[in-house]
Amino acid sequence: MNHMKPILTHKIYASWRLFLLVPLLSACVPLFYDYEYIHLDENTMQVIDSGKATAHISSLFKHSNMPIRYVLKTKSYNLYASIPLNYYKKMRFTVESLNNDKIYIIGSELKPHGGFVDKSNVVPRYDPPLKENELVYFWREIQKKPLDTSNLILTIKVLSKQGELLGEHKIPFSIKKNGFHIEYDGI
Repeated sequence: MNHMKPILTHKIYASWRLFLLVPLLSACVPLFYDYEYIHLDENTMQVIDSGKATAHISSLFKHSNMPIRYVLKTKSYNLYASIPLNYYKKMRFTVESLNNDKIYIIGSELKPHGGFVDKSNVVPRYDPPLKENELVYFWREIQKKPLDTSNLILTIKVLSKQGELLGEHKIPFSIKKNGFHIEYDGI
């Protein structure tokens, strides 16, 4: 019985070596990326839910709980922000009226730094699809040199059905790291 333990250990060790060699033998190279997400200022937007993206990203490591849903409450509406748990640095904003009025939301783009606002449903890329009271903000650096992502501001405007400005919110945010993920790329 004692002689089986070294054989079993040897088989496990050999299988790990094979696991590491398979990507190389198949002409694939592992690429390591930081997992980054948009983190809103918690003095501006209240965190109402935390979680992990590991259930949605199988190759995510060294990942811990992070804020995934925020709210900013006013007298006439609530502004929600949620992080889709995937590889992309984006945030979905939704405004909900407290008195059943139809209201809209618009956001500013951060130029020349990066990021853009998307309200389009031309290509069905969101699940669920965007409504008139929603927008998605994507962070994408457009400068070649490294950018200080610790103190950025996104402006969100809430409008009535008639186009009257109900509120304008300047929301500080930063890009934070929370673990890393691995992708395999062919050579």
